[in-house]
Amino acid sequence: MPKKGAAVDLPVAAWIAMTVILIGWMFLNALVVTVGPVQHMVRFFEFSAVIANPPQVLFGLDNDHMFNSILFGSLCIVVALAPVLARSVAPRFFTAAHFAPLALILSCGLALYVRTSGDLLNAPDAQHTLGGDLIRLANDLLNRGAGVAAKSVAVGAGGYLAALGSVWLAVQGGRRWWS
Repeated sequence: MPKKGAAVDLPVAAWIAMTVILIGWMFLNALVVTVGPVQHMVRFFEFSAVIANPPQVLFGLDNDHMFNSILFGSLCIVVALAPVLARSVAPRFFTAAHFAPLALILSCGLALYVRTSGDLLNAPDAQHTLGGDLIRLANDLLNRGAGVAAKSVAVGAGGYLAALGSVWLAVQGGRRWWS
């Protein structure tokens, strides 16, 4: 069990992994959206805005998301440095803290998937009304459009870099867990 306050005792590779995660989340593009000749880039700390309003990513994020991005960015910094913080503050959770960056990436990916899959408009309870038929038609058209739009979204260098660092950190945490 590591000593309390011994944050410097972390291996150099763990510090490198945390730095790689922070660079991927804060400075590099996690998503690259290409619509014709226009490209929009989204960094990971802006994912709260993307999850809240997924179609916005196709047209570029506006400035209304800045407060949420600052809060989510602060959470990203805390999660990326979780092994250091856990070792300093709560040594009992030191090993589990290695899984925090990967858990954040996976939960954001799952939340984005849930928000973008399924019907965008709610159909009324009556099955065969004109309004219900129109809503089903609109949902069908929107889902087909979403399929085309999804082809223009790609994972950026920051997404790959942060995923690589997170997986490496989780593997190191797993080794500590089972040893």
